[in-house]
Amino acid sequence: MKDQIKKVLQLSGFPEWIFLVTMSSLLTMALLRAFFVHAELIVAWAGDGSLPAVCYHASPDFGLSHYLVLCPGSGSSASQLLFALDKKGCSELACIVSSTAAPSPRGARILLNKKKVAELIFLAETRPRLFWQNLASEAKYAGVGLRICAITSPNAPVDYYPWKIDSKRGKNGEMFWSFYLQNESMKIKLAWLKTGELQLQWRNHQGNRGEQYFPRSNRGGIWEKTL
Repeated sequence: MKDQIKKVLQLSGFPEWIFLVTMSSLLTMALLRAFFVHAELIVAWAGDGSLPAVCYHASPDFGLSHYLVLCPGSGSSASQLLFALDKKGCSELACIVSSTAAPSPRGARILLNKKKVAELIFLAETRPRLFWQNLASEAKYAGVGLRICAITSPNAPVDYYPWKIDSKRGKNGEMFWSFYLQNESMKIKLAWLKTGELQLQWRNHQGNRGEQYFPRSNRGGIWEKTL
């Protein structure tokens, strides 16, 4: 087979090293894309009307699954999310993204205490209160990578390669988060509305769009969507 490839290259006058570099690049891109091919969203909420927890799960054809917590939610919602993650066999979270302006900050602490976490990102949209300072200290003590990103403008996204993260607050106390893969069509948007609803919008790798609302409820639940 190798000799046949050499003959084709010699006949075409195409340098062998260029061919090898091109094929290697294409293979690398295919492997990186495969890491995010089989993806899903997990939303968990408690029955107390608090902020739901949202997680992105990429299940590749090779290697380990990748769990990115887009919103840890309230303490009770985080506990519901843990139940869903345990059923999937999740032993480690790649990252937790948490906003200092979130109405209930305890979800991040519960996840940190119950799961091994590689990195914690604080979106510092308000001056960090004592709770956040203590949580940052606990994360460092546990060996969790910590990044505190000051949100000075909605047009200044945070880099968490290969993701870009936008975060902003509305005039009525609403909160908005956007997560999108660089150079990909994948995008996920969260909105915590003044009505108490969580609005979830997404666009997958194929460019297909979807939307789901999670209103206040007196019953807990878990919702999963394959992207």
